[in-house]
Amino acid sequence: MIPKSARLAIFLAGTLAIIGLGAAPGGAEDGVIEINQAKINASGFPIFSITSPGSYKLTSNLTVTSAATEAISIGAPQVTLDLNGFTISGAGIATADIFAQAGSTQFVLKNGTIVGNSTTDCLQLANTDSSTIDHVTFSGCAGGIAIGANSRVTDSTLNLPSGASAGINCTGSGCLVENTVINAPNGSFLLFFHDSSSLYGGNVINAGSGGSFIVGGGTSQGNNVCTSGGASSKC
Repeated sequence: MIPKSARLAIFLAGTLAIIGLGAAPGGAEDGVIEINQAKINASGFPIFSITSPGSYKLTSNLTVTSAATEAISIGAPQVTLDLNGFTISGAGIATADIFAQAGSTQFVLKNGTIVGNSTTDCLQLANTDSSTIDHVTFSGCAGGIAIGANSRVTDSTLNLPSGASAGINCTGSGCLVENTVINAPNGSFLLFFHDSSSLYGGNVINAGSGGSFIVGGGTSQGNNVCTSGGASSKC
């Protein structure tokens, strides 16, 4: 028989999850909190807030069809969100599929796909430093991703619409972008850094037959290929 004190603790923990104070609703496996469409709908989707540090992972695709500022809001430091091969689709969002609040440092996003809409960014992390984006594909967004100081983007892909005016934008110092592909026909500012302390290497940046100001700032580590005006060159 479960002691009364233990039953009370279980009840309180469940209540906090339901009203959004603390960890997100969902199961836990080895301390990893699971997020899926059914559980998020029950907790007040379309905007889902992560307010406690820890590891989270998707166990289904997530779709936002009604008006919301973002699909997922990060409001705590040291959050890891493993997309686990699934997709977040933000047809109804107004800001970005994922938005990190100020102070949400060391955010990690990995292993999946973000699909935005024609009026928003895919990912807005300008308010937080030391973030990591790894093996993520972005598409369908008007703009790409904004990252704060000392952040890194690795082994990822951005497929942006024609004429996009932002790809990856590092708003602080000390960023790293490597082994990443940016496709944006006639795009501009596709890789933009705050200063020369940021590094980039092994990237493919394709603005097609048009495009201008493809890379700004930063220091090349080599093996980057840029295409604009129909011609490819090292950049």
